[in-house]
Amino acid sequence: MRDPPEIVGGVFWMGRRRMARGVARGARVLALAFLVVTVVAAVAVAAAAVAAVARRVVLSAAPGPMPSPSAPQPAPIAETSRRVPASPASPASRASHVSQESASRPRSYRVVVPKCGETNRRLYLTKPRLKGNDVLELQERLRALGFFSGKPDGVFDLSTDAAVRAFQRAVDLEPDGVVTPDTWLKMATGRAQTLPALTEAEMPSGERRIVVDVTKLTLTLYAGDKVVKQYPIAIGKWHTPTPIGEFAIIEKDYAPGGAFGSRWMGLNVPWGGYGIHGTNRPWSIGTAASAGCIRMFNEDVEELFELVPIKTRVFIVGYEPEGDITRELGPGATGQDVQVLQYYLRREAFDAGPLDGRFGERVEAAVREMQKFYGVPVTGRVGTNELYLLGLR
Repeated sequence: MRDPPEIVGGVFWMGRRRMARGVARGARVLALAFLVVTVVAAVAVAAAAVAAVARRVVLSAAPGPMPSPSAPQPAPIAETSRRVPASPASPASRASHVSQESASRPRSYRVVVPKCGETNRRLYLTKPRLKGNDVLELQERLRALGFFSGKPDGVFDLSTDAAVRAFQRAVDLEPDGVVTPDTWLKMATGRAQTLPALTEAEMPSGERRIVVDVTKLTLTLYAGDKVVKQYPIAIGKWHTPTPIGEFAIIEKDYAPGGAFGSRWMGLNVPWGGYGIHGTNRPWSIGTAASAGCIRMFNEDVEELFELVPIKTRVFIVGYEPEGDITRELGPGATGQDVQVLQYYLRREAFDAGPLDGRFGERVEAAVREMQKFYGVPVTGRVGTNELYLLGLR
């Protein structure tokens, strides 16, 4: 007969062994379940990827160009840029003075809607409220005329509507609260032509170029080293500044009137559609009022339009290019960070070409020259080491 304590101990030991087996079995079950869930998730992700690829294939097979998520690159400077032989009839929405002169237009230009951030829309009270730079400018003008007493904030609210109706009543327009080109024109006061007109026959010889000074709010036309004429302008507001740099006119067209006036001369700024154009808000000339473009009196821009050809260089000066370089730069890169790089290369006496924001052959040659001078690997690309050497880190 066995000793009772040994039996009790044996039973206790067998119970612990069974418990351990149960725990191990449960762990294997959980591990298997986790594996199944992982496999199912992987299959689902793979299926989604296959569906996305199939969708791209279908879209690429569809007629018409496939949309690109990247911003379009600016066209190279060319004599044929935006010059077309057609002279289409003006839509009803275009300003009447543009329509009237269509018969006398050169056949090489067409009416075009400028690409800059200016807006040319009807403003009125609605929900959601209309917002934008045009509303802000409307409020500022109504305030200057004594019809708006609030703080201009760029939101077309009830107080703005009341101010518009009060102004319309004062100038014998229908007080409907809708701001149209006629309303803008009624707000215009003062002279629009600042200097005697200049003709092509009066132009001196020499290469023609334009210098825009954003600190003096002037646009100066040069022929060689001689100042031909200086015009007053409006530039971008502090939060939509006019870009500094060295660019060129790449397109000349008739603007549709309204906020863009009667002429448009597009610049090859690589990070936005900026240009020189007229305005229906002549009171803004001499101020920082635009969305980044350069505004002129209509009479002035019409004169300049006839005096400068496509490829005319435009130097916008007044302050140093600003911005951070947060990526590696190499041939083909464009942007304000490239312009900052060009500025610092030139400051260190490495010829990086014009401050146009394009990493081309001259910029690459300047980078290689700098790398060779400082004894670092000559790659023609700009990374952390090069930024340290230029004082940008």
